[in-house]
Amino acid sequence: MTTMVTTYPLSVPQEANWFSLITMLVILAMGPLVWWQKRGSSRVAAIIGVSVIAFVSVLLFYLLLVAPRLTEVTIGDGQLIVNTPPYARLDIGRPDILAAYVVDWRDVEALAPALRTGGTAIGDYRTGNFQLRNGAAAVIMATGSRVLVLQLADRFVLLAPDNFDAFLQEIEQRVIILGSPPLADLVVNDLVKTPGLPPLARIIFLVAGLLIIFLGYLVRFKKMLFLLSGYDERKVKDKDALAHFAGNFVMLIGVTMVTVQFFNFRGMMIYSVIMMPVTVYAIYRMNKL
Repeated sequence: MTTMVTTYPLSVPQEANWFSLITMLVILAMGPLVWWQKRGSSRVAAIIGVSVIAFVSVLLFYLLLVAPRLTEVTIGDGQLIVNTPPYARLDIGRPDILAAYVVDWRDVEALAPALRTGGTAIGDYRTGNFQLRNGAAAVIMATGSRVLVLQLADRFVLLAPDNFDAFLQEIEQRVIILGSPPLADLVVNDLVKTPGLPPLARIIFLVAGLLIIFLGYLVRFKKMLFLLSGYDERKVKDKDALAHFAGNFVMLIGVTMVTVQFFNFRGMMIYSVIMMPVTVYAIYRMNKL
């Protein structure tokens, strides 16, 4: 006899769709620009550059557009399967659940996500692996802060798929009766502070930004124009003007990379939108100098 199962997906919010679209457009726009810049000096370099961008585009297409459509919770008799590709897949049976209850993590601070350890977080939309403010590991699949909490032996699972009320009703009918949150156990003294970005991402932004600032300095003040992609001395009309403009622009990019780690989600979206036409204009202007 086949056990009937019910699937509850998690829809991607509109702001996350916009973020994904802008990110994909930025990456795809880089392909023709790299080919245009590299084709004159080295066809091999142009092919390698476009190939790398193509690989990144395919990876981002899966992460931003395909995987979110596969995110779901499947409920059977006495069990549920949580799937948040490519980050986590859990097969949870009734005996695995130590406690089950509904909370709003804005009210229960210990269960609020603090650090993304392997997942997606865009606005209120979260899927994948996180560290909670009480230091515990968690798999989250939710939009918003009101979630079903399943406490397992080694982690928490926080769920809020589409049609949340029907989902809770079916959980109680087929898996486990929900109880009250153990608030006394969830009050902790040493909460993990919520960072803007994971530490590794901060280090990458900082190091890359400082390196780019240094390269801009070499172009602007030391006239090392050979550092510019696609630079051809025979086509340059005014080396000093090119060094001045290109060096200042490269240093500006470095400064923004150092500071972008402190932006919130909407700030990063605004930054991405602004930098697209600015970068196109800068490339156009440099090819005229």
